[in-house]
Amino acid sequence: MNKKSLDTALSGIADQYLMEASDPTAIRRKFQSPMPRIRPFLIAASVAVITVSLLLSFVVLFKKGQTPEGPKTPGSSTTPLPGGHTTDVPEPDIPTPPVVVPPMVPEGYTAIALTFRSNGNGTSTVVGLEEYFPKKEFTVEDDKKELAVAYTQTEYLFPQNRLVYFQYGDDIRVGIDYSDEVTNTTEVVIPDGVTEIPQYAFCNFRKLERVTVPASVTKIGYSAFSYCSALRELDLPDGITEIDRYAFLECSSLASINIPAGLTVIPECMLDGCTALTGITIPDGATEIGVRAFAGTAVTELTIPKSVQKIGAGILIGCKDLNSLTIPFLGEVREQPRTMEYLFSTSMWAKQPRLEVLILTDALEICDYAFRAESAYYIHTLVLNEGIIAIGKDVYPSQGSALKEVRIPDSVVVLNSFCGYETEKLYIGAGVKTIDPLYEACPAMKELTVSEQNPYFCAVGNVLFSKDMKVLVRHFGNAPSAEYAVPETVTAIADYAFCYVGKLSRVILPDGLSQIGYAVFYQCFDLTGINIPASVTVMGNSVFWSNNEKLTIRCEAPARPRGWDENWNATYSATVIWGATK
Repeated sequence: MNKKSLDTALSGIADQYLMEASDPTAIRRKFQSPMPRIRPFLIAASVAVITVSLLLSFVVLFKKGQTPEGPKTPGSSTTPLPGGHTTDVPEPDIPTPPVVVPPMVPEGYTAIALTFRSNGNGTSTVVGLEEYFPKKEFTVEDDKKELAVAYTQTEYLFPQNRLVYFQYGDDIRVGIDYSDEVTNTTEVVIPDGVTEIPQYAFCNFRKLERVTVPASVTKIGYSAFSYCSALRELDLPDGITEIDRYAFLECSSLASINIPAGLTVIPECMLDGCTALTGITIPDGATEIGVRAFAGTAVTELTIPKSVQKIGAGILIGCKDLNSLTIPFLGEVREQPRTMEYLFSTSMWAKQPRLEVLILTDALEICDYAFRAESAYYIHTLVLNEGIIAIGKDVYPSQGSALKEVRIPDSVVVLNSFCGYETEKLYIGAGVKTIDPLYEACPAMKELTVSEQNPYFCAVGNVLFSKDMKVLVRHFGNAPSAEYAVPETVTAIADYAFCYVGKLSRVILPDGLSQIGYAVFYQCFDLTGINIPASVTVMGNSVFWSNNEKLTIRCEAPARPRGWDENWNATYSATVIWGATK
């Protein structure tokens, strides 16, 4: 029979069976056939065949067990060869599946059974922890479920506080029972032996007034007491060596707290928003103060020790009651000088203090505009430490400053600014070598002193000269009389030398004068007459800029000398007489 005939026959048989299966009459005829009469004989024959097969298999196995075997080696199996010999055949190297060890449950904690809900995408969601976690659900990978562990304290150290940890690999979250019964607690006594107040431990306990912290505590966690708005005072043991960020954030009733002596790093926003706190004592061993550490406090006086090497931005933002500050330096680190705005911010929303006393203890440099901030306008006492090398430009508030006395330390080499608008006394130290006189107005100056050991400068009255009296550097304050005669030794007048000098109506220049600098008589509104000798070969820009129509300038030269700046009298409002005689 060929393949085509076989396929036809089989198809016919299949069609017949399908037709019979759908025909109840055909099914009844089958059950009425002689097949039921021979069925017992077929069953008996089948049992006999199975029994014989089992007996033969037993005999074969018995003979195989009598085959002599040679010594086995680890990791191999003994395989019989023709002739009764054996050989060692290495077993296949089947890799052992990795064993995932869940994280160890910390001492004093009990693991919590976790329930997982499959997401159908290789991940599952941990459910059943809603009462402990602000975030209701946590998704984990299915093949890493063993890493997901939740545990709680065997015995609650704080009965008011149900603290639960959830750990998934390196990700650790903490949940707290925030029921009203818990957060309405007013007093907590932490038992002796407790070494750590964990993160969020008392966060948002808005009625908590008193907490007793034992000497055994060495660490306070992240935001442990934040938003405890009723907490009034806190006595922290000196053994605490670590306090995490935001530990006492917005504790608005906190009026007293001691920073532990063992604390070296004052963290970010540690006391931010503690609006009732009027006093802060920083331990001498502190090395770092974090961003906004004391922002918004009511502190009135603050001393930051020399041990501090790093200061975060805005540590005193909103400290509107601060009037005295002793600080090593202005800036993030000693080598990076900044303005006072680094401490107090420039935000229009930040309440600025009426700072009256500022003492620097370890600065290396005063940068440009360092004290030209709203917070510095009320400073009347400024102390600059020995060790400062340079003072930048426009350091002092030129208008509105209450600064009465400025003392330039002997260590200063470069001096680019002098004093404020109300400064009455100025001392220039022995080390000053370079001076860049600016146009700062010092109308209140009464006493100018230069160290006798200074080899570069000297003072005569309120006028600063080079040591050899050849350069007039700066005339400070209002003129003692309406007329001032420049000494005969002077050959050059420095930039801005007489700017803003009031009450000065006439200046007499010596015949040997050869150079007049930039804006020398800038804004001298009372000046009415001056004679420029023929010896002046250099005249700077805007020498008489002031729009002073009362001024008459008598020039001995018949016309503008070649060395004079084209805009030497930039306003053109003064009367100029050429070829004048004395």
